[in-house]
Amino acid sequence: MKKIFLLTLISLSLNAFAQEDNIPHKVEEAFFAKYPNELIDNWISNDGLYYLEFYLKREMYTAVFTAEGIWKETSEIISDTDIPEKLNEYLKKNYPDFNIIYSEKFSFK
Repeated sequence: MKKIFLLTLISLSLNAFAQEDNIPHKVEEAFFAKYPNELIDNWISNDGLYYLEFYLKREMYTAVFTAEGIWKETSEIISDTDIPEKLNEYLKKNYPDFNIIYSEKFSFK
């Protein structure tokens, strides 16, 4: 009896941490409606949201959708030269000892 209980417990634990094998149809459909010529490179799900990575003009983007296929946001990694000049001036003035090591641009609904 203990063995059956232990095996059941292990099986349930593994299922709780397993990621789905496929992107839900609604999410995939919404992605291709928004980005018709792009391919999904990688994806993960977390807390009911789906993060789909893709490349557009050689830049990596991440689009976030709900399980119902509702687009929430898209982010892209940008270089320091793409940061607006006014923001750069503000950062240099208020944080002179800091260096930018990573920049990301977000688009929201």
